[in-house]
Formats: sequence, C-alpha cells, structure tokens
Amino acid sequence: MKRTAQRTAILLSLLVAAAPAPAQPVPLQDLRFLERVAYGATARDIEALRALGREGYLERELVFRGDEGLPEAARSFIDALPVSRTRPEDLAAQLRQVRRSARGRPDEQKREMVKALRKDFAQLDFQAFERRTVRALYSPHPLQEMLTWFWFNHFNVFQNKKQVLFLLPDYEEHAIRPRVLGKFRDLLRAVLMHPAMLVYLDNAENATGAINENYARELMELHTLGVDGGYTQADVQALARILTGAGIDLSTRPNGAYGNYFKQGLFAFAPNRHDPGPKVFLGQNFPGERGLSEIERAIDILCQHPSTARFVSRKLAVYFLADDPPQELIERMAATFSRTDGDIAATLRTLFTSREFSDPAYAGNKFKDPVQYVYSSIRLLYPEPVLQNYRPLAGALRQLGEPVYGHPAPDGYGMRETDWASSDQMEKRFELARAFVGGRGRLFVTKEAIDAGIEPSQLAQVRQAHPIERASIERLVAPLLSQRTRATLAKAINPEEWAALVLSAPEFMYR
Repeated sequence: MKRTAQRTAILLSLLVAAAPAPAQPVPLQDLRFLERVAYGATARDIEALRALGREGYLERELVFRGDEGLPEAARSFIDALPVSRTRPEDLAAQLRQVRRSARGRPDEQKREMVKALRKDFAQLDFQAFERRTVRALYSPHPLQEMLTWFWFNHFNVFQNKKQVLFLLPDYEEHAIRPRVLGKFRDLLRAVLMHPAMLVYLDNAENATGAINENYARELMELHTLGVDGGYTQADVQALARILTGAGIDLSTRPNGAYGNYFKQGLFAFAPNRHDPGPKVFLGQNFPGERGLSEIERAIDILCQHPSTARFVSRKLAVYFLADDPPQELIERMAATFSRTDGDIAATLRTLFTSREFSDPAYAGNKFKDPVQYVYSSIRLLYPEPVLQNYRPLAGALRQLGEPVYGHPAPDGYGMRETDWASSDQMEKRFELARAFVGGRGRLFVTKEAIDAGIEPSQLAQVRQAHPIERASIERLVAPLLSQRTRATLAKAINPEEWAALVLSAPEFMYR
C-alpha cells in the first residue's frame, strides 16, 4: 500500500540479530490519537489522557497555556538564552550603531562589520529554535507547540532576507505563538503588523507611487483565500494599495500615534506613504482614508470570506489527518470557522472529534515531515532529561531538507507524503536513527563543552549516564508495529541497536 514503507521494511529486514520480552503496551487507540495531536506519545501524555479522557484532554489542550507545567530544567534553559531577554528594539539599536560606526570606513571594513553583526543575529535565531524545540520536547501541552510550528510555516518568513534575521525571534514568540489557538483574525493581524512579514514580503517598500504587490498577492493566495479563492488581479492591486504605508521604523521614536502616523514596536504606519484614493476590494468599496482603518477593514473582509474558512480548514486537516482529507469534513470545519468568527480551537475541535479522526482508515497514514520525525524520535528516546545541545537536531533537519527558518519561498514547507517520502530521505533517517542513539552523548553536553573539545572518554561517560530505556520505549511503540517489523526487531543484539531499528521502522515514519 505504501511503497516507501515497503522499501523501509525490506531494508530493515537486512539489518541485524535476539531481544527480551516486550513491556506492557499502551492501548492502540490512545497511541494513534496522541501520535497526531503531539510529536509522538510519551508516558506523561498517556497518563494525562487516561486521567482526563479524550474529551477532557482535548478541552485542556485547546486552550493556549504558555509555559504552564514546563519542567523546571526546561524553563531554566529557556530563561538562560539571551534571546529570551532581547527585544527587537535593542537589536535595531545595535544595527543603528553599526551603521554609524561604518560611515567613512573602507568597504572591506564595512563588510566585516555587517558580517559580524549578522553572525550575532543568526545566533539569536538559533536560540529561538532552541526555545521552540525545548517546548516541543518537554511541554505538557504538545498541541500548542505543534501549532506554533504549523502557523509559522503557514506564515513563513525566511531568516536570511534583509532585516528578517533579527526580527524573526520576536515574530515567532510574540506574533504567532500566543495566538495559535485563538481567533484567526487576531493571528493574521499580528502577522500583518509585524516587521518581519512586512520586510520579508516587501510591504515595507510598498508606497503610493511605488506600489509593490508581493505581500498583497501572498496574503490572499497563501494566508487566507487560497489560490482558487475567488479573487482577481484587480483585487491584488486594490489590496496592495490598501496596504501602502504599513512598514517598519527602526528609529528611537517612542510608541504612539502622531496624527495619522502610528508606531508600535518597530511597526509603523506612515500616512504620507499610504494611497488615500478610492478602491474596490473583493466587491467592497473603500472610499479612501489616510489611517489604519482601511487595513483593519481589509483584514475583516479576508477573515470573514468563506474561501478563507475552507482554505484554513483544509490546511489544518492536511496537517493533522490526511494528505487528501474528505471534503465533507472540510465543509464542517469551515462552517465552525465561520460560525465562531474564525476560532481556531473550535475549528480543531470539529476535526478532532469527527468520525473521520476516529476512523482507523486514517490512523497511521500521515507521513511525518522532518520536524515531526526528529522531534518524535527524541521524545521517544529521551522523554525526561532535558537536552543541552540542539545543534545535532538542527543539523538533522538540514540533512533531511527542512533547515530551521530556511525556506526561502513564502509557501512554507510541504505537508504531504510526496514532499518527503523518497529513498534518499529514508536512508538519511536510518543514519540519523543510529546517530540519535549511538551519539547521544553530544545531546547532553553543552555547546560550550563541545566547542572546547570535550574528551571522548567524557562523552562516553555522558552516554552511559543516559541509557536507552527499552521497556519504556517498547510500551509506546509495540501496538503500532507489524509482525514483520517485530520479527526484525527481535534480531537486535542490544537495546541501542533495537532503538535505532525502532526509529527506522516503517510504522515510525507515519502518525
């Protein structure tokens, strides 16, 4: 049925040889459920699901809870990251200082100063990845962490375009993450008014007399209505004119309104750059205004459009259920979206409580993209001790073709099996499975220790201090495995080899 899975099973059967008896397994239906609403099930997730029941568990998880319940070690790790204490305004000041210092210097020195600054900013972006990953691995509320990645990918920005490099951490942390389970309008507005998006899709350059349609087009095609959402080129042009004046202000001017000029953080609306003329957008007349009200009205129109309800519902269903979700389910989700004024949690509740989501035909058929594969591997192997070094995980994602914040195009990474399932991808996953198990010492040693050249003997000691807990792993995977895979695993000569084979199993590639 799945050629990729069949190839994987054949390769697995060639790999190795005896094993202890399996531990007590977890009910298959619980595992199937958690495999789709978390980055793989952990013992803690199973306990919460049993205590609350599926309905109670969903009600808890469909409310954004921030870092509530995050283990102290994970919270301390995040708090110690410089990015957690750095505001984009501070980075803008750093950029202004470098620009001032570069005046009158030779071109080579200017380039070196800019290079050093971008290196500093890139380190903050990596810390944002560390922060996101710590939460994905250890938060007791995994659904909100999956949605943080989902919505960032939906509203993708590329870190290496202009000032996006230093705007990105704040974009993910404050524009997207707090709103992943709220109203879609609030999320869209926060994205639209964040300098990272305005810079990335060139709206910071969009001004009357110099119209740039890039953001207007992607806002409709990728963020709201969809490519077949019922808009025309005239609508793109009208929306581009509506969006004129929305941009970025890196100056020290404080927040507030100055006449029709408005500044909030590094976002600014400049009325002298706004096209005040009359417009017609999606059949609605805009008589012409100089303030932010035109943009606010355009957001309302987009969020209330039935095409947006269907487009967003389909994308959620593709991510959580199937590459080709049933149209009837999408229509039910879209009806909920429209009825609740774009309530993301309510729309997801319709999906998660649907007969389709409980249908065994859809369970275990969704191929994991690289982020899901890497995170679910680490959650399965090492659910308790907090990792200290996340470079191997970033390297794994790069190796699998999903580099961190590294997708240049605004469409984000693909979410279907055809985007990721290939013999090359599978071979790389086999290699990473062995690395996650055999090279785990590096995961639990700080970056500083690695850079200082930690001795192999010390790494070996760290590795021994974090043994593979086969019994704990087996109860979370045994019900998912076919007889053929079990037979292959029975040939493993030790727990490490067994764990690497589990991560290479065809069933582990799906959720």
